[in-house]
Amino acid sequence: MEWSIQSLDRPELLTEWQALQNACECSVEIDAGLQAQLARHGGWVLGVAEQGRLRGAAVAVLGGDSRSDRRVAQARLKVHLVALLVDPAWRRRGIATTLMLGLRRAAELDGLPLITWEMDPLDSRTAALSFHRLGASSSAWVGAWPEGEPDLRRGRPIEVDWWLRSRRVQARASASRPDLALAHYLEAGAQQVNPAGLDARGLPTPSLSPDALDGALILLEVVADLPGLLKKDPELASAWRLQVDALLEQAYAGGYLVTDFLTLEQEAFPRAYLVLAAGESTLG
Repeated sequence: MEWSIQSLDRPELLTEWQALQNACECSVEIDAGLQAQLARHGGWVLGVAEQGRLRGAAVAVLGGDSRSDRRVAQARLKVHLVALLVDPAWRRRGIATTLMLGLRRAAELDGLPLITWEMDPLDSRTAALSFHRLGASSSAWVGAWPEGEPDLRRGRPIEVDWWLRSRRVQARASASRPDLALAHYLEAGAQQVNPAGLDARGLPTPSLSPDALDGALILLEVVADLPGLLKKDPELASAWRLQVDALLEQAYAGGYLVTDFLTLEQEAFPRAYLVLAAGESTLG
């Protein structure tokens, strides 16, 4: 199904905004009136509606790439995605992809080469969209864990870069390159650094002894369904969090980028992998 995008630039178009936020169980709520102001004054507030109900929305603002502080301000301009919401009952229907491609078109019309956002590396749904569908990449954490006890359920976010003019992003957008599966990466010599196991309950357990990262391609296994695992065994979910964080810390320090995300649902238990590639910190 093809979805139609509209700019949510008037308050009457945002009457469903609060209901959408409630359905998505957003950790940080954004006022509907503020959204309308953003849309009218240089931001991007895009929505997808069906039968008069708001089913998804993307909110983005104009920002600057702080990693390129030697360039003049205009050359550092980018779009930063603040929120991407899809009603849980309407997921897996292409709404998030439609909104992101609409944001991409808007950025390109304004001559902006980069869209960024932040995400939890154990959010498999967002990882699949970001890295596998859109061709984005990540080379850094947003920041260090805050002082005190870290929130292992929410996680420390990573920075995601969507370089709109890169060959890979162009290929993903046009579907000119076939999707790569796990077998393709294994044939290319990718290293599986932390193969998961199963406990007596059939729950996935992180590797007891992850390998050192070595090679051009790395397959970093992550738990495929973190929310489900949190409900069944919070301590096991935290163990996954700590292992993935430690391996990503090594990867970023070693110059690796997250470049893809794979899922295997036909296995005895669902499995998921972040694909890491040795390379430069940006692909733009």
